[in-house]
Amino acid sequence: VVNVLSASVPLGSSRNRYCEYAGGDAELLEVANADLWVGSVGTQAELDANLIRRFDNIGTDITSPMAPSAIDSKSIQSGLMTLILHGDDDYFNLEVSGGYSLELEDVYTIHIMESGEDMYNQVYDLVRGGKAWRIVIDAETRQAHLQHTAELQTFCGFSPPSATFFDPLPVTCVSRRDVQTRQPLATNGGDKTVLELVNGTEGEAAAAAYFQVLLGNNDFAAELGRNFSRLVLTNNKINGRYKRAFWINPGYEWAPSLTNGASVFELSSRVILGALINLNEEGRGNRRMLLQSGGNGYFEGIASANLVYAVDPSSLLANILDLSQELVTTWNIGMQLTEEQACMAPQDLRDEMVHIFIDYLAETASPIDQDKIQIYKVQLDRADVTCSGAARRGPAKPQLRPARRVAYSKARGNFETVIGFLPGDRVYLDTKRFSEMPGVLSLSSSTVPDGFVFSPTDPS
Repeated sequence: VVNVLSASVPLGSSRNRYCEYAGGDAELLEVANADLWVGSVGTQAELDANLIRRFDNIGTDITSPMAPSAIDSKSIQSGLMTLILHGDDDYFNLEVSGGYSLELEDVYTIHIMESGEDMYNQVYDLVRGGKAWRIVIDAETRQAHLQHTAELQTFCGFSPPSATFFDPLPVTCVSRRDVQTRQPLATNGGDKTVLELVNGTEGEAAAAAYFQVLLGNNDFAAELGRNFSRLVLTNNKINGRYKRAFWINPGYEWAPSLTNGASVFELSSRVILGALINLNEEGRGNRRMLLQSGGNGYFEGIASANLVYAVDPSSLLANILDLSQELVTTWNIGMQLTEEQACMAPQDLRDEMVHIFIDYLAETASPIDQDKIQIYKVQLDRADVTCSGAARRGPAKPQLRPARRVAYSKARGNFETVIGFLPGDRVYLDTKRFSEMPGVLSLSSSTVPDGFVFSPTDPS
């Protein structure tokens, strides 16, 4: 997740175990590194019970990238990232380095939302090949900065793609700049995505407020923020200089254009974090990086463990529809279309098909929530159907069930559909019977919860 690579730092004393380097240089990874925690807990007992995932010493050689790390998290609370910078006590208390500090200079996060891995594979190839971010050195201050590359921009811009009728929830890869020149940045909603944890009353108040942004403006969120902050601070002996900790919000504020007008802050299916961590050499006039770049300014490689969360687009849809994710299913339904349907205006076609599916589901599935059935993506093939003039509107009252002898054309439509179920002991959709309904060409499930059955007589 974090790019913490190698560089050299000065050593000016031989009064400790670094004596062999007296008067020379040592690799920064020998005196500093970083850990990553994923999740949040409220008590020491929960922390000791390993209820959060820990990745220790994630700064590795640039030629040895870590594999993607699966995180069994479906919420921002359990997916929260805590980046912990830790320097060696002996080194950072030498006479020559007693004023040095570790700095979180720049942070980018890449948020990918897709059901498969096509977008991720292309993006991770850039990350792994050192072409996602670029290191730029300010000639005057000798200060390094992390920049988003044109190659990454091809796949992951700073704004999500525009939604369309045919693809209202497109496969999405978005870059977000979380820290710039040590300053946490705010989202469009005005909230900062990164918080440094500090000791004291003001630090606890900031932690409580941060969790209320993540989880809701309530006492539970505030108390969890205060408690988890204390645990991070005490267990890592945070001192604000060479032992520092930062919370990084793994969620992305999805644009209302992608969420039917709702403002949704949700985990992505994959998050890749790039962090530039500098050594601030007090009084020396420069800052050294825990990074190393090639002559062309790109990373020569990357040491990272990107996070794979237990979410997919159905999680976002569940949030939009105000449903528990366990009650949301997604399906691909292939349909024959009449000439009239093939020439309908886009929204009318969607409305028509939703009403038809509601009618079919009334006979083939239970327990259905009719208000939670939505078509979120349409692929339309009009074949040889010619529509004269502008697309025609559909009937004022959509026909629920097509007549058995309806005259279908050669036009076809594929409708990716969310079907919401009500709580119940037995949740099912009889796929065989649904597939026999008029006009249905194919039916396949994209996402179904554990325990879902595909027939009312299924013994499972």
